[in-house]
Amino acid sequence: MLKNRQDFAKAFDIYAVVLGVLSIGYYLTCGIVAGFSVNVLFIWLIGGLMLTVYGVAAMILRRNGVAVRIFRIATACLVGAVQLVFLVVGGFVVSKIGSKAPEDVDALIVLGAKVNGTEPSYALEERIVSAADYLLENPGTICVATGGHGSGEISEAECIARGLERRGIDRSRVIIEDKSTDTAQNIGYALSLLSEKYDDVKTIAVVTNNFHVCRAMLVTEKLSKAVGEFSIYGEAADYDSILFWHYFIRECFGVVCEKIRGTA
Repeated sequence: MLKNRQDFAKAFDIYAVVLGVLSIGYYLTCGIVAGFSVNVLFIWLIGGLMLTVYGVAAMILRRNGVAVRIFRIATACLVGAVQLVFLVVGGFVVSKIGSKAPEDVDALIVLGAKVNGTEPSYALEERIVSAADYLLENPGTICVATGGHGSGEISEAECIARGLERRGIDRSRVIIEDKSTDTAQNIGYALSLLSEKYDDVKTIAVVTNNFHVCRAMLVTEKLSKAVGEFSIYGEAADYDSILFWHYFIRECFGVVCEKIRGTA
């Protein structure tokens, strides 16, 4: 029995170090490729350092006869809880990654993302492309472009509208919502505009990147109940980048946070 406990302890310490080193490696790779200013990218560095330091320290202390059982149990519980969240919530996120809306929905809501001056970021460009393709194929569908702006840049909504116009979408089909600062506001303000301007909008597709569709749909379904009866769909835009896994993990936490806030 004791031998089994010792084997488990050794295995868990090694697992912690390996997981930590992989996390640090992913942080460095993403930082070099996409820049270290990527939103909350630092969690990979902090988590990786914590796991690596714990694993190495536990192995050294064990060799010197110092008991670290309580710390190992606490760490194992924390790691297990985080992994359980990823397994459960991650399953829901994955289930919406390939979402496509049916033809001829009444309206699209295109969620904003980072703008670099006047140009869309990679994530926003993919959303614009996906929305434009849908609008070209479904000329009866209108669109709400969402998102406010930061210092020294045009609003995300304006960037979306310009991108759609460059791809052949008449500006008259695009409603601008440029006051929002996060996903819930993007969707909430867009729903309010649609309910104020149109009585016949009953089907809505939310356009966002594949990793974000699950949370976006949950928020839309929740917030739409306050303004009317809608059928909600997701329209997933591609996101082929090394940062996919970073944003996927962030979305798992995001879904949990939206549930706690009551916006999903």
